[in-house]
Amino acid sequence: MTDPIETLVRRAQQERAAATTPDLDRILAALPALRRRRARRRRTGFALAAVAAILAVVAIVLLPVGTPERNLPAGPPSARPSPTRSEPLVAMPYELEHPPGDYRERLRTIEEGPTWVTASRIYTETPLDPLASDAGSLPHLTLTVRAGGLPEGEPVGVGAVRGVLVDGLPDSATVTWPARLGGVVSFEAVRTGLSRTQVLQLAASVADHSLWLDKRLILGWTPGEEPVIRYTQSLMDADRWSATVTADASAEDRGILTATLAPGLPARQDSQFASLHARPASFYEDPYALEVDQRLPDNDLALMVRYRQGGAPPLTREEFLAAAEAIEVRG
Repeated sequence: MTDPIETLVRRAQQERAAATTPDLDRILAALPALRRRRARRRRTGFALAAVAAILAVVAIVLLPVGTPERNLPAGPPSARPSPTRSEPLVAMPYELEHPPGDYRERLRTIEEGPTWVTASRIYTETPLDPLASDAGSLPHLTLTVRAGGLPEGEPVGVGAVRGVLVDGLPDSATVTWPARLGGVVSFEAVRTGLSRTQVLQLAASVADHSLWLDKRLILGWTPGEEPVIRYTQSLMDADRWSATVTADASAEDRGILTATLAPGLPARQDSQFASLHARPASFYEDPYALEVDQRLPDNDLALMVRYRQGGAPPLTREEFLAAAEAIEVRG
């Protein structure tokens, strides 16, 4: 006779085995839905991985190249690196190969705004001091490439293209025509005594080369958010040669930073000792401006940097000297 306890144990084991036996019919019925769910998870995982890879590439592209200048001023809040549009060379494919009489190219200028660049060559009979107050009133010829379209005026032929003449003679005349690389070319004669026919002939003789204007000075810091940056290179006599760059943020109620490279240093008595790139320099300060001058090593050139304070919080001496150290002298 079977022991009742053994019977109870055996029955409990059978019930437990029955309860834990897989329901094969239910599993087979659920397999299609399970496969679809796993496929969706795989597709989602692949999509998330692709998005992560794209974001990683974008992050790498957006990272700044190199390390920031350690000497750039920390303030004021408007201080920032110079715009990326400031490249060392600017295309200026036009040249007046045969200027009349004693006219020679004396000045080259590049002017950069937030979205535009203008390049000019200026021809005069005598050496031109760009800092002189009467420089703009002297007789001169100017060849300029700029953005924009043709102005209103008299239609004329300029070689093989059609242009426009704005005749203000005897004081001035300007001929404008489409530029090969976009924008327009303008040739202006101011107080030269040239006739209308001579002005048109000179405009038609302008040579189209693959030429560039270079920048001898590159700013590493500029005031304001969108300053107008003007580069000027004087082609005067060897002892009066100069290159200047000015970042003007006065329209934003900010300051004006000017750097000049030229032979020799100005003679001044009120200087203080300063240091640029661990070399001696002369520092000047008044309520409205800061200035530092330094003779460059291994040549007779001098770098003169001046900052005219604007309406924003003024630069400190340390911030100004850091901005001066961030200027790159080329060539």
